[in-house]
Amino acid sequence: MDSLGIKREAVRKKIKEWFEPELQTRYGLVSLPDLISADIPVPTQPNEYDCGLYMIHYIDHFVRNISLIKVALKNKPPDFFSLADTHIWQPEFAARKREDLYVHAQRFWSNIFNTKA
Repeated sequence: MDSLGIKREAVRKKIKEWFEPELQTRYGLVSLPDLISADIPVPTQPNEYDCGLYMIHYIDHFVRNISLIKVALKNKPPDFFSLADTHIWQPEFAARKREDLYVHAQRFWSNIFNTKA
């Protein structure tokens, strides 16, 4: 899910190489589940500096739409075309993520200071 449209196959391979022994060591798994590793297409961002905002936005929508994403990934071959559909990702709202996060941070700090007073 790279909003700059860069394929990250080498990064995914490294993560898998780390994750499999981690599962075996920490959880004692002898046989590992089938791990799906894929570059999931998302709409690209309009600039080169909002990567973090788009990442947060797309992870949020990934979690909210996990059932749709699982179905698309279980197809053989995976149905990446359906995942590129903007109704899942709603990129038009990613641009407002900075303001949304600011509001949430203000509420969080307000609650922290109000409860300690």
